[in-house]
Amino acid sequence: MTQMISPSKCEISGDVSVLQRSAGRRYEAVLCLSEILSQCREPEDLTKILSDQLREFLEFLQFYIIVYKENSTEVEWMVVGQEKSLVAGYADVPVEQRPSWQAYTTQEPFHIRDWNTDERVPARLKDGISAQGLDVGPLVFVPLTTPHRRLGALGMSGSPGTEYSSDDIGFLRLIGRVVAFAIDDNFNLRQAQAARAELERQNEKLQRSERELRDVIESIPSMAWSASADGAAEFFNRRWLDYAGLTAEQAQGWGWTTAVHPDDLKILVEYWQGMLVSGKPGEIEGRLRRFDGVYRWFYFRATPAFDESGKVVKWYGTNTDIELRKKAEQNLAVQNTRLQLLLKLTNQITSDLELRKVLRAISASIRELMHCDLVHISLPDAASGKFRVHALDFPDGRGFVKEELLITPAGVAKRALETLEPAVRRIGNREDFPPDYYELLLAEGVKSQCVIPLVNQGRVVGVLAIARTTDNGFTPEDIDFLKDASGQIAIAIENCLAFREVTELKEKLAQEKLYLESEIRGDMEFGQIVGHSPALKRVLQLVETVAAVDSTVLVLGETGTGKELIARAIHDSSRRKDRTFVKVNCAAIPTGLLESELFGHEKGAFTGAIIQKIGRLELADQGTLFLDEVGDIPLEIQPKLLRALQEREFERLGSTRTRRVNIRLIAATNRDLEKMMAEHEFRSDLYYRLNVFPIRIPPLRERKEDIPLLVSYFVEKFSKQMQKKIDSIPTAVMKSLKIWEWPGNIRELENLVERAVILTRGRSLEAPLSELRKVAVDNGERTPADQDNIARIVKETIKALHANSAVADQDTKKQRDAIVRALTESNGRVGGTDGAAAYMGLNRTTLLARMKKLGIDARDYA
Repeated sequence: MTQMISPSKCEISGDVSVLQRSAGRRYEAVLCLSEILSQCREPEDLTKILSDQLREFLEFLQFYIIVYKENSTEVEWMVVGQEKSLVAGYADVPVEQRPSWQAYTTQEPFHIRDWNTDERVPARLKDGISAQGLDVGPLVFVPLTTPHRRLGALGMSGSPGTEYSSDDIGFLRLIGRVVAFAIDDNFNLRQAQAARAELERQNEKLQRSERELRDVIESIPSMAWSASADGAAEFFNRRWLDYAGLTAEQAQGWGWTTAVHPDDLKILVEYWQGMLVSGKPGEIEGRLRRFDGVYRWFYFRATPAFDESGKVVKWYGTNTDIELRKKAEQNLAVQNTRLQLLLKLTNQITSDLELRKVLRAISASIRELMHCDLVHISLPDAASGKFRVHALDFPDGRGFVKEELLITPAGVAKRALETLEPAVRRIGNREDFPPDYYELLLAEGVKSQCVIPLVNQGRVVGVLAIARTTDNGFTPEDIDFLKDASGQIAIAIENCLAFREVTELKEKLAQEKLYLESEIRGDMEFGQIVGHSPALKRVLQLVETVAAVDSTVLVLGETGTGKELIARAIHDSSRRKDRTFVKVNCAAIPTGLLESELFGHEKGAFTGAIIQKIGRLELADQGTLFLDEVGDIPLEIQPKLLRALQEREFERLGSTRTRRVNIRLIAATNRDLEKMMAEHEFRSDLYYRLNVFPIRIPPLRERKEDIPLLVSYFVEKFSKQMQKKIDSIPTAVMKSLKIWEWPGNIRELENLVERAVILTRGRSLEAPLSELRKVAVDNGERTPADQDNIARIVKETIKALHANSAVADQDTKKQRDAIVRALTESNGRVGGTDGAAAYMGLNRTTLLARMKKLGIDARDYA
């Protein structure tokens, strides 16, 4: 049996009692009973009061009160009086079959007059009562119900023979309502008391927990806080306040934001406001100011607290110091970035060997990594003794500091080069900078600069300079890293310079090879100097005298006198004979190409410059340069040539790099340079530079005693080439050749002998002397005696040649066809390596003479 628990027993007032022995006063007794029951607190008291107050109105043995749990067949509590044997009879009877349940469920009185005859009494109940040996009288149960709920049933039993009238049952039902109200009030009171006690207990527990939590929060090493649902801070633990140097009042609300770093405040507040809207936990990093003004990195974490409806009622958070972790991450990031730079430098060194391109890429990488504004790499300039800026990376520069700038090492930079250690200088110390360079840096807004010598094997190969336009200086870690990286940069410079030197030497050797091959293929005009005339001997004595020194030689003489042969003789007799002999015919090269031919050009220097070209000056380095027809050099090129000859240095077209050469110069001309100088067609300073050791070659008419030797030499030469056997030269032919004045000198003689060998059918030379007669008539330069001699000789030879005219015509046709084919292949070009003369293996002047003879114009095939 479950009983209700109450703090005190029911106290029945002695002044209140049910009116007795008056049936008419039953209802008044109900009112009195209601007042009495309102003071009752225990279930047993209810039945006792009912028994005591209602016996004079009703006959019964015992009252029963049964209360069921709501929506259940389980009994919450009941009072059954003293009839224990009767209760035992109910043991095997299901609750749903008991009289009390019938009244409870039907909400109507359940009245048993006779247990034996009433069919509503369950058989089990009858058997149970019989088994107890009881003689049971009438039994009545009425429902216990309030307007709010059903509680159970109130019942009474009488002795055998007792009968309950409808009035008795109605009166009992009225009593049941009063009892139901009393029980319900009792239930409500006990529930309220229990709830209040539980609430007080929970409040006390919560307060105790809050005190314990606050003590824990105040003692933990972390910085903790709490905020209301709208984000306004309510509480900060002592560690938080001590760190920030704020009072609790100053930090509450949004006052805590004064401790946030200005650069982080906007991001942090926006993130916090986003969390308030979403109601979700969050975490973010930011910097907080310490009481001494120092900012440190913290990890902010916030978590919401919800009520039963899922609404955010509070926020709790912590701030964890991550300064060391942040520094470690930053250091690791810097190390990784710098490692990537070193790898990048290695890749740049190995992937490209063009010096300026590599240094520009290195400068850009260092500027990005070191977060600086200006980076330049300078290399020593041998000509000036200064350092030339070879690569510059300065995106925001104003144009004052630029590439090719010459910088004089001074102050800190000079000491850095002497000690081979990096050095830092600030713009405030003027004496640490060269004056001109200082003004440029000042104009660019530079505040500080770090100078790092680029050293390889103890030798400075360049200087790396990085600068900032802000007040941020260079840390020791920055300097150490740059010092480590400088070794790789120095290696890159050395590799590029070595590669460039090897490339240039390779190109030079290739050009020399092509040039020499071209020279070998070409006609050398003379195998040796032929003659023994006094005039020629004087020339050879001069050649022998000047060959031993490197002085400039100016070879003068008419066209065809063999000026190039004399130049070669000088070279072959000098100490430069094992090096290259390079010749340039200044008259054969167009004006627009002569400068490129002499000095060379870079790729893209002008339209059509699709490759880099090495000039003749570079090819002749350590050898001899022969400038033929120097009088035809244009005036606009003469100053540059003069500088190259005097200073032994020049620049290729399209290049700013100065190159130095060591050459022996031999110039030749058939023009009157003094007359040209007077007419301002030739620079006087260049003339005096060339006219150091002049050698005049006598024309053939002044050394006629050499003509027989020359004729014999040429006949032998051409006979071998044409695979002919010519044993003799007629006396008349030789006499005619000695008489002729030879305006074309040796070249004219050579061409005539070549034609004669071509026309000769037998073993005796058959010379076309008629051509000499024709020229003499055209020029009107012969005396009558000479003309008679020539006429006689011509008559003698014409007769000998007349019989072979048919063969000569056939040979002429073949010769003409060969020249036409060569001109067609070379697009009308006569001279040069790809001209018709080279194609046919002839000298240019020889081919021109044949073309003139055959009436062939090269322009027809261009």
